[in-house]
Amino acid sequence: MGPATGQEAAQIGTIAALKSTDMVFPTYREHAMALYRGISAEEMMTLFRATAHSGWDPNAYNFNLYAIVLASQALHATGWAMGIQQDLRLDAVPRDRAADEIVLACLGDGASSQGDIHESMVFASSYELPLLYLIQNNHWAISVPSRTQSRAPLAHRAAGYGFEGIRVDGNDVLASYAAAAACADSIRAGSGPKLIESVTYRIGAHTTADDPTKYRPASEVEEWSAKDPWSGTAPG
Repeated sequence: MGPATGQEAAQIGTIAALKSTDMVFPTYREHAMALYRGISAEEMMTLFRATAHSGWDPNAYNFNLYAIVLASQALHATGWAMGIQQDLRLDAVPRDRAADEIVLACLGDGASSQGDIHESMVFASSYELPLLYLIQNNHWAISVPSRTQSRAPLAHRAAGYGFEGIRVDGNDVLASYAAAAACADSIRAGSGPKLIESVTYRIGAHTTADDPTKYRPASEVEEWSAKDPWSGTAPG
């Protein structure tokens, strides 16, 4: 299981700016988003413990199942967005879907280095899909710092595909809301995909099987813990 402590503002600010009819494709760390959409902790644990084929019905919450395979959710999000576009073109929007539906694809800074993300963004740009990418840059892809993965802000990646990318303080819930709301409105107006790089920090371990003390200093964790909008205090 991937802890989400430190990333609550980035997640809540973003999901609150969307409509309940917008489809979300999460990674495996969007617990705050899942709770916001009404998914219970018990349903999430069912998925993580693999005691059922899935933890919840994606159609009931417009929130897809967690993607354990890194970056695979971006391709699923692209396919869903292409379906939205095709339904609109054929004037055949299903009665249980909204005509102005957009898609949110969540990923981390580590997943941004995966080939699936490249393929997803190529198709999203080429077909001007109603797709919003949220990169939660939490500074660490397991034990590799984000500065090693990218020599420039991840928001700049969008320009290479021909669409807009912006950077926001992921620990500011209001800034996260404003950025997502502006992008969502623009996408609904037909501008094509957008990307938000939300700069935040993973306070906990990458997963419950990880020991972050082996690769990052305690002083860094203490510094960012003080910026955590949920607690605002350093551990200990």
